[in-house]
Amino acid sequence: MAHNSYIRAGAVWANASPVTSAEFNLFDVAQFKSINGDDGGSWSPASAIVLGGSGLNVTGDSVLTKITGSFVTGALTVSTGSLVVNDNAVVTINGDMTLGATGTVVYLSGSTSTWNSGAVFACAANATFTGTLTLNTTSNIVLGSASVDRLQQGTPYANQTNWLPQTGSSSGTWTNQVVGTAIELPLDLPDGSTLTSVSVYVTAASGHAALPAVMPAFQLRYVARTGGVSAIGAGAVDSSGTVAAFEANHAITLSGLTEVTSRVSAGGRYIIELTAESGANSAIGLRMTGWTATYTVTKYDRGLG
Repeated sequence: MAHNSYIRAGAVWANASPVTSAEFNLFDVAQFKSINGDDGGSWSPASAIVLGGSGLNVTGDSVLTKITGSFVTGALTVSTGSLVVNDNAVVTINGDMTLGATGTVVYLSGSTSTWNSGAVFACAANATFTGTLTLNTTSNIVLGSASVDRLQQGTPYANQTNWLPQTGSSSGTWTNQVVGTAIELPLDLPDGSTLTSVSVYVTAASGHAALPAVMPAFQLRYVARTGGVSAIGAGAVDSSGTVAAFEANHAITLSGLTEVTSRVSAGGRYIIELTAESGANSAIGLRMTGWTATYTVTKYDRGLG
């Protein structure tokens, strides 16, 4: 039953028609069954309450306790306050769910939430999932734009006549053995993020009488799945102004990028090609100690799991 039935057909009440005791009883039963929106209370509906139309706008704290088989087919908006889904609750959302800047959604252990095809979870605040979050088909978690600075991982590639991986206290770093040769550093970036800068950290060998004629430099490259290679940006050159700065650990940075990454099967991958110093006053022993990437993200990349 969608609504309480009309007491009189079509809600038509003729002028001066007497109201019977049975009708007064129907009025009383209907108001008794209605939800008290001012004082609150507890109700036990015989069947599920379905909210459609403009959806549900929650501006205060809301707690879902041990709810199973609950479905939201319109939009669910939490502007302020908190929406808490307690242990073992199951929530399925077919429409969009939006959190305002001060809204919070917390899913506790054992709870399950499912966003069906095309649904969007737009989050400008905090969402904590200790239960299970399931995204079906084309659903996405959409995030407010945030800048992320990450130390990159992966195995560099180089001809080991030219660069050697180090062990012991220098484990994880690579040292140049032939001046002017290159090493490739992989970047692991979320699909659809916007890459804004990359940095490579190096330490030159001690004993330079002066700065090398050709300083270390790198070029960011995009390698397409089909094998094509293209340069991203103009590259970056070591800007150390003194030998002391050059022989201390420092960053070579390429900034001002606006590269929207493509990691899908039809896309490709990104690498940094670092070339060691060369020319007058150059020396072997340049040590590459790490590399970072800064990018903005607006959605969770499920491909990176």
